[in-house]
Amino acid sequence: MKRKAEAFRAPSGAASSWASAVPVSTGTPYTVWVLLAATGYEERSQLIQRHCRVGSTVALRRERDHPHDGEAIAAWLRCPSLFGLLPRWRRIGYVKASHKDRWAARLDEGSLQVERAVVCSCYAPTDCEVPRISLQIEFRHV
Repeated sequence: MKRKAEAFRAPSGAASSWASAVPVSTGTPYTVWVLLAATGYEERSQLIQRHCRVGSTVALRRERDHPHDGEAIAAWLRCPSLFGLLPRWRRIGYVKASHKDRWAARLDEGSLQVERAVVCSCYAPTDCEVPRISLQIEFRHV
């Protein structure tokens, strides 16, 4: 049975590239929409098919020791385990390079923090090896 793609439309006024301009005032929250990369590696597609839904909570974590990219920002999905009693976080992909280059240093120095990140669209039919996941991320300058 194929799963239908869950649709999301960016709000009116959102940047056409889904990555809006970064506001400069401290404490001002802002929202961006990004697509994830590397969703088809290490059995991630099966994990995404089983657990990823629109509205699912995602944690963004810097991976400074990543063997190929020292500025990598990984996306971790909260998955139920042990009969749903204990949450378990599993990596589902990475923020694409065009976005993480702007955010990695600021996240490291603490001048930017992630307020919230959720799945806003998920296309992962059973015959798809590379699912397409987009996230809505709320940032705040500190």
